[in-house]
Amino acid sequence: MKGLGSLIRLNRWTVDERRRDLAELEKLRATLAARLRDLAREHSEQQEFVRDSTVVAIAWPAWAAANRATREKIAGSIDEVDDRIEIAREAVSSAWRELRKVENAMAGIEERRRLRRARIEQQTLDDVALEMYRRRDPA
Repeated sequence: MKGLGSLIRLNRWTVDERRRDLAELEKLRATLAARLRDLAREHSEQQEFVRDSTVVAIAWPAWAAANRATREKIAGSIDEVDDRIEIAREAVSSAWRELRKVENAMAGIEERRRLRRARIEQQTLDDVALEMYRRRDPA
């Protein structure tokens, strides 16, 4: 029983750690997605600016290529993070299942102990009642 309590604490800690890892990955993904949206918005804004200014149009192809390369790199990073998120979700799920197993084992042990105590208590009450009956009946 004492060992199961320690095992439950360890498994809860593991579940919490896996959840924290998952949350960090999801936060990283959100940051990358926001950066990707910012780059796309910046690209659109610069296109409008280039239409209005012929001087800036000279540097546009180089800037647009760099912007596109950066967006592709970030999109690749998002794909990698998505893969890591999927792995982290499976790790959380696995840790959760393991925790449930240990908690169910602990619950089973506690239930068996409760039933044993109830049986002993009932036997004691039956013995007292039988003794009281014997004392009342003179036969």
